Amino acid sequence: MNQALNHADPAVDVRAAMREIGARARQAARALANAPTSVKNAALLAAAKSLRAHVAEILAANAIDVAAAEARGVDAAFIGNTTFGAGLP
Repeated sequence: MNQALNHADPAVDVRAAMREIGARARQAARALANAPTSVKNAALLAAAKSLRAHVAEILAANAIDVAAAEARGVDAAFIGNTTFGAGLP
């Protein structure tokens, strides 16, 4: 998983990390805009395969995030909308 986004690390510059993510997303969007459907489909299938392969890690990280949000008193509706679990294989 991407350690640059670990909010528990006080050394992480969140703004810089978000700028980096935004720049990468714009670059990827340009590449995908001109890609054939078969390439887009292959990318989606690869992403789905990776998500399925890492479900346990994703759920564990989400549980940590949810617990931290609850400890900070974040609104329950927000926490409910960011809690993973239901429907995942």
